[in-house]
Amino acid sequence: MANPTLSRASMPLATTVATLSLGYWLDGLGVPLGWMLGAMLASGTMSAIMGAPFKLPPALQRAGLVVLSTSTGLTVTAAAVETLWQWIPTILATIVVLVMISTFAAMFYAKAAGVDRSTAFFSLLPGGVVEMANLGQRYDANQSVISALHALRVGMIVLMLPATAALFSHVEVSSSIGSPAGMLGPGPLLVALCIGSLGGAIGHLLKLPAAWLLGALIAVAGVSSTGLIDTGSVPSIWIIAAQWLIGLSLGLRFTRQTIIALPRALIVGIPVQCALVLASAIVALILSRLFDASPTTLILSTAGGGMAEMTLAGKLLGANVALIAGFHTLRALAVNLLAIPIWKWIFQVPAAT
Repeated sequence: MANPTLSRASMPLATTVATLSLGYWLDGLGVPLGWMLGAMLASGTMSAIMGAPFKLPPALQRAGLVVLSTSTGLTVTAAAVETLWQWIPTILATIVVLVMISTFAAMFYAKAAGVDRSTAFFSLLPGGVVEMANLGQRYDANQSVISALHALRVGMIVLMLPATAALFSHVEVSSSIGSPAGMLGPGPLLVALCIGSLGGAIGHLLKLPAAWLLGALIAVAGVSSTGLIDTGSVPSIWIIAAQWLIGLSLGLRFTRQTIIALPRALIVGIPVQCALVLASAIVALILSRLFDASPTTLILSTAGGGMAEMTLAGKLLGANVALIAGFHTLRALAVNLLAIPIWKWIFQVPAAT
């Protein structure tokens, strides 16, 4: 008979091998974000079947976000920042439209899934999983459903949208970012990573949404756009490691207990989330036609996925990463700040005491 302790002890190694193997295979097939998808699918499957194999240390997840932000920030120019400012009114209007669509979808979802209105509302808003779960708790919402639906949404978007956006991109997809000639040397890379780490730490102290991603991105982009540091591409092995860490953190959210306990909510939630993803893509394509902008950039910008995943996808697909990050930053801020006022206005329900 197998030793359960030994079996449990071997799960981290088995998970590492499985995630790296699937990531390598998907990347070899040319799948966008292959390393991240491989890590997410393999770790998520193992977590759902056997329970979470291990808990990813927060420091490793933060390291992956800092590497991604540093890589992205080094591409930001003064012209890109100016373009972002011009898009702010459109970004805010788009956020309003997407929140309205999510609110109407929540009314349907509450009836179809048999959950209360507060649970449905905070489950479908395009905000962060932790923030929406905490806000929903104030109105007696089911935090397990909220967490599961947000994890499901991000997972679906990571699986579906990069490949969809790639159809509109003329850039060859690869995990390698930049040519070897444009790679940063060890010294400039260390300087950039230190700036990113400092920015992430400051963002964490200021409680910014996606703090380690956004803080690092603002810091590196701010310095890069002024020409004060050397710019270039972060070596591919660093990007692969960042993809793997981010995918692993996503996959480990899918627990067996959550899936077993919430079958109806998840079964009904899948088509609802698919409809919301489709709606955001349609909004993106409309914006693309109105403003003659890149559909790849706008599809990734309006998606309700995580900022890290969509920014990385944009980087690999040659999209405007500054605009993508700007969209997701304003979306996170707006949804987190306005979720409660919108809930009170529409449903007129006081917070639980």
